[in-house]
Amino acid sequence: RDHLLQRSSPDRYALHDLVRTYANARAVDEDPQPARHAALTRLFDYYLATTAAAVDSRYRNIARLGLRIPQPRTPIPDLADAQSALAWLDVERPTLVAVAEHTATRGWPTHTVRLAQLLFRYLIGGHPTEGLAVHGYARDTAERIGDVLGQVHALNGLGTTCIQLGRFTRAVEHLEQALLLCERVTDPRGEARTLTNLAIVEMRLGRYRPVLEHLQRAIALDQQIGDEAGMASSMLNLGVVEMRLGRYDASTKHIEEVRTRIRNKG
Repeated sequence: RDHLLQRSSPDRYALHDLVRTYANARAVDEDPQPARHAALTRLFDYYLATTAAAVDSRYRNIARLGLRIPQPRTPIPDLADAQSALAWLDVERPTLVAVAEHTATRGWPTHTVRLAQLLFRYLIGGHPTEGLAVHGYARDTAERIGDVLGQVHALNGLGTTCIQLGRFTRAVEHLEQALLLCERVTDPRGEARTLTNLAIVEMRLGRYRPVLEHLQRAIALDQQIGDEAGMASSMLNLGVVEMRLGRYDASTKHIEEVRTRIRNKG
């Protein structure tokens, strides 16, 4: 209570609420709006680039996302190993949600959309509340600025999060909307991902015929673009469905093919 700078956890410090309020008021009084906007842009660039570094280190999927995140002028921490990357994401998670909200509503829409795409793998790993918030901001923002691909990514994020929460009807709504948007743009990767997610929902609901249709279409699209990881995932799910339908020979064939592809890649 006696210090203006307070330690919230080991190696983490925060300014007292009154100090933050005072600093904000002084900035508004003394700094012109362009300077404040530039400062916030540097801050959001930092969080976007550091998130990209953490996700790349932890999940190795930045290239697959097709995102180009420029390096900020501010140095970012060394997150070369997966554990330090995960630790950074865990500590900064509340801040990243706040960044997604602020950028969505106050003039940095592309930051919101890209941040949601970067955080997908992390948030789906056990943070559904934050996932609904971040992907919801991204969907609304992408719709407002006419970013169809951004909407597809965000709707997939919402759909998969709803699957985790057992909200299957809502998940289907998000994913079917994403599939409709895929028809407006040429995005075979996004379409394949949406079909795979729809197949997962239908599988949970025990509706196996549409599962087979979705997965077969997804495999064809992944094959078209050379997405081995996506194709392996869809084939594995196809094997599971065939097994549940009692088609054991077909199931074995699909799973063996996945194993062969993984061995060849290794």
